Amino acid sequence: IVAQRSNSGGSAWRVVQLTSEYVCSNEREKRAVAKRTKDPHPFGTSVNLSGPVRVAGLLMVTRAIGDGCLKREGMACTAQARYVPYITCEPQMTSVELTQEQALIVIASDGVWDALSNERAIELCVAAVINGKNAAKALVSAAIDECATQSGLSREEYLALPPGSSRRSICDDVSAAVWADSQAFKRWYGGHKRSISEGGRDAKRHRTR
Repeated sequence: IVAQRSNSGGSAWRVVQLTSEYVCSNEREKRAVAKRTKDPHPFGTSVNLSGPVRVAGLLMVTRAIGDGCLKREGMACTAQARYVPYITCEPQMTSVELTQEQALIVIASDGVWDALSNERAIELCVAAVINGKNAAKALVSAAIDECATQSGLSREEYLALPPGSSRRSICDDVSAAVWADSQAFKRWYGGHKRSISEGGRDAKRHRTR
């Protein structure tokens, strides 16, 4: 997403979403999967017949770098082998020309967007940049807190869970990178300490696998 400062000035920001979500609830993505695969019934729920609809009943996302079992016959399970590919690793590409008012870009994994709205993400990033904090780390931290709260856990209880399925069932992969236009923030807010922040270390530390 890109954040654009409101023409009226002040603290108002407008969010521009550059990509669509690669999930089965996105009708455009569902049509793309249906067109890509030979499976007449390419969607299903998980094995316990509950939860969100998934590609082949297995995967919530419709595009992925991994998950070769839904791409190649030699890697697929018997049930899906004759129907692959279901998904692709090719991303949606968007080209935009940034203006002087578009001073913040956020790139994050699906775990962040499952927990935070676009508007909340920008609110957190702007506050972090103004106060000289790492905006990406602020996003990762807020997403983890929200996931834990939704599951009735404290942050400490969540982080105490062993890495793996127990964590991943609560909070998907959470990582983020944030770019901020230092000159723009200096004009509007009188300067800040950090123009580019990456949450890689923090994201890896709190990643769920």
